[in-house]
Parts: sequence; structure tokens; C-alpha cells
Amino acid sequence: MDEGEVDKNKILYVEDNKLLLTYTKINLENSDYDFEVDTAQTVAEALKFIKKTDYDAVISDYLLEEQDGLDLLRTLREEKGSDIPFIMFTGKGDETVAQKALNMGADRYIRKKGDAKSQYDRLAEALIELIRDEKG
Repeated sequence: MDEGEVDKNKILYVEDNKLLLTYTKINLENSDYDFEVDTAQTVAEALKFIKKTDYDAVISDYLLEEQDGLDLLRTLREEKGSDIPFIMFTGKGDETVAQKALNMGADRYIRKKGDAKSQYDRLAEALIELIRDEKG
């Protein structure tokens, strides 16, 4: 790392809607925190990224095209034995999905609702809180 270069928090965001994927990436990278966001549109693509890169946190939508965010969470927690901070960030789930996600080891469940600025502020603050807790 070059002198003066900030150590960024590496985030993987999984979302099949390209517009939301881009918009969320831009909002997180332009937040007050030092996020560097990689994006994936499927669980399979996300798992390839995770194999190659050490992420500080993963954010996933619930409804994805082939598998859902719970499938990704299950794979990370049960098959990979990973305790990486995980946020389910969705507009489609309900209390049942939230409960399942939290019971499976998701650290947070955040609904996509309200105005965009407050929603992305909430997401960024949850990320940085989880990353700080993880890093001690």
C-alpha cells in the first residue's frame, strides 16, 4: 500500500437488479466511510469472489434469480464455516424471512424502504459497526 493510501473496507454486494447494484455501490463508496464495493448478481458469482478476496462484510438482497440471499448465507455459515459480517438488505422479505436470516447467522436485516439517503446511511452505519466489532 502506498504511503497515505487509506485501507478501505472491502464489501461484496449481491443484487440481481443492475440499477440497484450500481446505485448502492456508488452510495456506499461515496459515504463518509472508506468502502470499496465489489458487486455480484448471483450466489454463484458471489462465491467465486469470496474465494479470491478477503471481504470485511457481505450484503445480499433476499430475492435473486437462481438462488436467494438465504442460500448464500447458508453456504457461508454452514459449508464455508465463515463468520464474515452479513447483512440481508432487501425490499421483498417479511418477518419470516428476517427471522430465518437472523437464525441462520445474518448479523443484520435491513429493509429497503424510506428515502434513499436515510436507507444508505443506515446501511453504511451498520456495515462500519459490524466491521469494527469484527476487527476488534
